[in-house]
Amino acid sequence: MAPSTKLGNLLHLEPLYLSELPNHPSFETLPASATTPKPVRPDVTTFLISALNEASAFLNDTPQSFKRTKVKHSPPSTGKVHLFSREVRAAELAQIPWEDSHVRRHRPHDLNNAESTKAAAGESWFARVSNHANRGEPGTADWEEFENGLLVDHSKHEMMYTPDVYDAFKVIEWDVPEDEEAIGEEPGEGSALSNAGYAQVSMNIYEMCHSLPTPLTNRIFTNLVISARRTTTPPSFLSLQIPVRLPRSFTPAFYSSLRNLTEGSTAQKRKKTITGIYTAVESVRLLPESSSNQNGGGRGDGVDPNGWSGEPNIEWVMATASDARGWLPMGLQKMGVPGAVAKDVGLFMRWVEHRRNSKEPMENGGGGSP
Repeated sequence: MAPSTKLGNLLHLEPLYLSELPNHPSFETLPASATTPKPVRPDVTTFLISALNEASAFLNDTPQSFKRTKVKHSPPSTGKVHLFSREVRAAELAQIPWEDSHVRRHRPHDLNNAESTKAAAGESWFARVSNHANRGEPGTADWEEFENGLLVDHSKHEMMYTPDVYDAFKVIEWDVPEDEEAIGEEPGEGSALSNAGYAQVSMNIYEMCHSLPTPLTNRIFTNLVISARRTTTPPSFLSLQIPVRLPRSFTPAFYSSLRNLTEGSTAQKRKKTITGIYTAVESVRLLPESSSNQNGGGRGDGVDPNGWSGEPNIEWVMATASDARGWLPMGLQKMGVPGAVAKDVGLFMRWVEHRRNSKEPMENGGGGSP
């Protein structure tokens, strides 16, 4: 593998403190102890541009920094799923400018010195790349179906097509200032987000609840979820998730605050959970005819575009790292992730086909409910 680009300080398993996030009205009632370390809050626009740029750079670096492992089928998807892996060592994490970036973060405790870094765990990343015919027919999906399913209400729709996810609770949502003028620009020159190449931007915190077979305990993953359409050519959009620490005193949360134990509307939602962590980034692009005929749809990574020569197709890329915690050994977790990552492609295609056949609209807004 060729040398990779420098890692940013956001897209990692180290959860964000609330004090590291842009301000939100719900933070005003938190006790000082819940926002440690002391806040040096970025504004919303700076945070979003930093996160989206970091996610884009990370995915662009995938062909150079990830190792190809295998190719899998994910029925009913007709597109092959190419799997990759990457180990980010603790020594690499220690080189990240955690406290000296556009978004300042506290440096993880286990990376404070050479001795602790040597014993610290790194991050095991798994990625997939798949190409799909731009058609509204069984086994694939057209561009509008990809946008409606993965850009709009990303977390809510993930719950709908993933059988193991039994709730997607929206904790808070930020107002994204898309009309804000870019710094240093004259009025009317466009917003900072649009000048950075992003539109239709959303940012929320979600609690994603996954059921596990008995005797294992269900898992909750609390993530900051950012989605945006890129304004560049070819058409594309991006979604990323970063783990967040929510104190029990943060009552807008449902599971992290333990309100679910008494207020859950079903027996499943009232169960105790273990908090796991994961981070993920995914990108979907509509490849033009001129690049659809190339290996990897123009990525240069040798991924077969499934033989759809001479027509546009859609490239779907996703990378993730996770730790379910609890009593699940990391070695066992790592064995199961590649299969689960590939399976998601088929689950999404099956869900899209069901929606298409039932002619149900992709409803907007909302999230899980108590």
